[in-house]
Amino acid sequence: MSRLAHILVLLLPSWWSQAQYVHYSSVFEQRAFENIQHDTNSKHKLALFFAIDSSMTDSAFNHYYEALTLESQGQGFDKKPQRLFQSVQDMHLQHFDQQAVFPEIMQSQRFNCVSGTALLAFFLEQNDYQYHIEEMPFHVFLSIAHKGKEYILESTDTAVGFFKDNEANRKMYSGDTIDNSVLFQLVGANTGQRYGLVVKGEIDLLELAGLAYYNDAVKLINQGKWRLAARQLEKAFILYPSQRINELYKYSIIQLLNDEHLGQKAMEYYLQELLKHTYQVAVK
Repeated sequence: MSRLAHILVLLLPSWWSQAQYVHYSSVFEQRAFENIQHDTNSKHKLALFFAIDSSMTDSAFNHYYEALTLESQGQGFDKKPQRLFQSVQDMHLQHFDQQAVFPEIMQSQRFNCVSGTALLAFFLEQNDYQYHIEEMPFHVFLSIAHKGKEYILESTDTAVGFFKDNEANRKMYSGDTIDNSVLFQLVGANTGQRYGLVVKGEIDLLELAGLAYYNDAVKLINQGKWRLAARQLEKAFILYPSQRINELYKYSIIQLLNDEHLGQKAMEYYLQELLKHTYQVAVK
């Protein structure tokens, strides 16, 4: 009997039990998740992106938040969205790095499409714009309407990232396939299942924070850090209960449960998580 099968037999009587806690990497992160349950204001949503950094503190975050809020005021951003976009690009989005996490924007101007989109969304909210975050399998971007015209805000294009939203300009996104075949070939080897379309639609800023945690987990998986990856995916799913996050979380747990160095308590916890995320949870 395999190690995983042996654990399953031992724990079947309690397999429907819910996890009693989430693995937070800092007090700041725990508070950020608790705050968002009661109030989804811009500050609390922004805190989730900073919380990915385990060294983040309340004082550091408040310093960044006050600086960004001050930057947003008195610039005429509420009247000219292109000015808002260009200013954010010039001040913060200078060095594209696929593996960057949000706090690096403030520290070294390093960003990716998720963190760049999140920062632009924060400024749009501060200036009362109605915006849409559009998700594709490997990319996210923003769209807005202003004075009867529609625009796309592409954070990763520092030259001409603000442009009209029309059929011709959207053709650049058509190559981002709707079939996440790489991920599902990986998962399918362990689940025996195939999945079709999982993403290509509109998400909100909380769900974008979930994608930020998902991206961080992918980076950890590439480093062979399965336990840390599972913890990030656990939080990613709380923010964005999507199919691809759920499947990668389960796959990460399977790797953990076959680790001989995993303690009994952790085994029980992650087996319960695996069973819950296989049979109980609903995904988008």
